[in-house]
Amino acid sequence: QLYLGATQFAMARAGKGEMYARAVETLRGLIALQPQGEHVPDALFYLGECLYAQGKKAAAAAQYSRLVEGYTRHKFAPDALYALGVAREESGDRAAAIESYEKFLARFRDHRLAAEVTLRLGEALLAEGRQAEAETRLAAAASQSDFPMADLATLRQADAALQQRQYGRAAALYADLAAKFPKSQHVPRALLSAGRCLYL
Repeated sequence: QLYLGATQFAMARAGKGEMYARAVETLRGLIALQPQGEHVPDALFYLGECLYAQGKKAAAAAQYSRLVEGYTRHKFAPDALYALGVAREESGDRAAAIESYEKFLARFRDHRLAAEVTLRLGEALLAEGRQAEAETRLAAAASQSDFPMADLATLRQADAALQQRQYGRAAALYADLAAKFPKSQHVPRALLSAGRCLYL
């Protein structure tokens, strides 16, 4: 049943959206039939992914949470914890999302998703008005040279400095973005913001 559910999920992701519902049915059936079975954590992850894709973010979060709390050493635990944070954030529970991101970084700081989670955490903290904490996290994400979204992290780091009325530091960060990432889509806004900072 796990293979069938995973195949249905893959088909749905490939464009056959109607397969999400069938995958959900298959995976729920597997979990109900073998609640202590060895494939339950895999089924929980794929079930969460299917529900998220259907826009059922609270239901998806519940499946990710079951995996994260019940199978801490499973191969999907890091991905599920990140997905849990995203689902919570997109459901409007930013405080719970921050908790999930912080837990991820405490448990899996060397994981391939760590930089992306750090960026997400910084964004969430910034939205919560916790600018100083946000700037620290965003700086950490921006410092990852191989991180594809380092330019965005630098931009948001500068935004955090600006919100703290640290105009000189913000201007320097905006200018730094343009210098380090000349092809970034964020360069025009960074240069405009840098100029504005000089007059504040």
